[in-house]
Amino acid sequence: MSIEPGRGLAFELSGVQIQAPSDVITPAMAEAPTSGSYEVEEARIVSLSLKQHDRVLEIGSGLGFVTTLIARDERVASLVAFEADPRLAKRAASTLALNGCTGAEVINAVLAPEASTGDTAEFYQRPDFWMSSMFETDVPYEKVVAVPVMPLNTLLRDRAITCIVCDIEGGEVELLKGADLGCVDRVVVELHDHITGLSGAANLFDTMRRKGFAYDPRCSEGTVVLFRQLDHCEDRRPYGAV
Repeated sequence: MSIEPGRGLAFELSGVQIQAPSDVITPAMAEAPTSGSYEVEEARIVSLSLKQHDRVLEIGSGLGFVTTLIARDERVASLVAFEADPRLAKRAASTLALNGCTGAEVINAVLAPEASTGDTAEFYQRPDFWMSSMFETDVPYEKVVAVPVMPLNTLLRDRAITCIVCDIEGGEVELLKGADLGCVDRVVVELHDHITGLSGAANLFDTMRRKGFAYDPRCSEGTVVLFRQLDHCEDRRPYGAV
């Protein structure tokens, strides 16, 4: 698969039309979307996790594939998505529009448990967008951009969020540690142990346990994990039930 200069790549995945211009997708990245493997685990687990009247917060919208799947799900009452990378925030909004999804919003900002007006954070942009993150690491980056920071806990309370979908390249460990999950009963999170190490994954599991959430093996796969609030799930379920 080749990418034409200035045009990028257009493809369809699970019925979602996506246009990825050359400023956000490199030739090395083209194989995953066109092979049908792009975010397939996350998409499946998110679909299994959603419930009627859900108010969803997506953190890390990327190209807007999972964002669009959530937005067009009839069970979802509202969706707000955040993307730190300015390039991708525009792409995610365009993907929603391209697929006729008008009720969701994409915000270019970083979420922190508590934040003040005017706060910003450094974001490291890399040629392969899915390697861009809040961390410098040892992977070369093209530039550092300042991104607005918004308060996560205020958002969770004001919007009465019931389900969180989080894919933020290692930032999940600290973000969820300080999150007030009082109104949330499901959290779908992609682990990034190549950034956080196994200790980071262990810390995340410990954080969720202390907040009253359990790892749900019925809907988790590999690095994409579903945590359920124990108050909202049965101790025993029939085999095959989700």
